[in-house]
Amino acid sequence: MMLLAGISAVFFLSVDFSLRSKRLSAIRGYMPSIRTLDDIGIKLFALAFILMTLGMVAGSIMAHEVWGDRWFLDPRQVWSVLVWVLFAGVLFARFLAGWRGRRASIISIFGVLLLLSGHLILSTLTRTQHQEARYGG
Repeated sequence: MMLLAGISAVFFLSVDFSLRSKRLSAIRGYMPSIRTLDDIGIKLFALAFILMTLGMVAGSIMAHEVWGDRWFLDPRQVWSVLVWVLFAGVLFARFLAGWRGRRASIISIFGVLLLLSGHLILSTLTRTQHQEARYGG
């Protein structure tokens, strides 16, 4: 879901660029309005944030049951909390501070890239409790 929000932000930026440069690209004819793209992006982002929150709560409860008191030391949990805080900041900026358009789209894309890169880095370079459980230590 978060990836869809990021894709929506990329579409927003491409339409915004074509409008600002006064060059209408061929893809512009197939895109919804810039306001619609912004609305779709924030709705996807908010829904993804809710699902991420529920997943983190459920995962934390399960991790505490499985690993006991050291569950929160896992790099994947720490990274997830940091990304969650960034996403909460993005939603705060959009809903309460009134960020719209380019600034919000750029920060949304940054957040999605941070989420994906963190997952890839943690999966390949570090040994997490998730991998310990999967591969038997």
